Amino acid sequence: MNDFDIATLALLALGLVAGGVTKGFAGSGLPTVSVASMAVVIDVPTAVALMPIPLLVANARQAFRGGYMRNAMRRFWPLLVCLPFGTVLGVKVLTGIDARTVSGLVGAIVVAFALLSQVRFEWRVSARRDRQLQPLVGLGAGVIGGISSIFAPLIVMHLMSLRLPKDEFVGTVGLAYLVGIVPMILALAAFGRLGQTETLWGAAAVVPVLAGMFLGERLRGRFSETLFRRCLLVLLLLAGLNLIVQAFA
Repeated sequence: MNDFDIATLALLALGLVAGGVTKGFAGSGLPTVSVASMAVVIDVPTAVALMPIPLLVANARQAFRGGYMRNAMRRFWPLLVCLPFGTVLGVKVLTGIDARTVSGLVGAIVVAFALLSQVRFEWRVSARRDRQLQPLVGLGAGVIGGISSIFAPLIVMHLMSLRLPKDEFVGTVGLAYLVGIVPMILALAAFGRLGQTETLWGAAAVVPVLAGMFLGERLRGRFSETLFRRCLLVLLLLAGLNLIVQAFA
């Protein structure tokens, strides 16, 4: 990490800003966009190692805004309890496989998330079924997040099926990500993937992420959501496919 040149640093910062804009605009998508963008110039495990601290700061800010934390903890505790166990398992998988395999897995996750984000979720989940599904969603999202730092796909799909109001949805997503990120940081450190160098670079990455979030929040009321999502779809598909190609190169 200490060998990054100016051009690489600029591209990394751009990827972090892009992720922050997406987070500020839509409430999620920070690791999906940032990891996929940064992986153009650095390997995926390094990109994943840069994300926990920015994710911790961004989602703490999101979770504590709006006053939905207590209700979310009461309603979604089965998901929140299972999420850390899946996260630790995912980090263990990350540390046990080679960089090409990680690249392919993350690329597949990015492409799947990009495509699913364009699907209209017409189904609804009943309160009884919600409680039954939450542990599975928590475990599955944790495993995916531990490998890639991308917790969104399963959590977002499940919350969308419950038809939560927008502000409550954003607050709940922030809390869920926060609950997943803390054990991810501890597990990465325990497995030797998050040392002093990675921590310092991760702390520095907070600045472009927060700058992007502030910009995304300002753009939310001025920019067409449909156009934004289409541009994001193209970006994610290109980045995800590039990761998959790298896995087989």
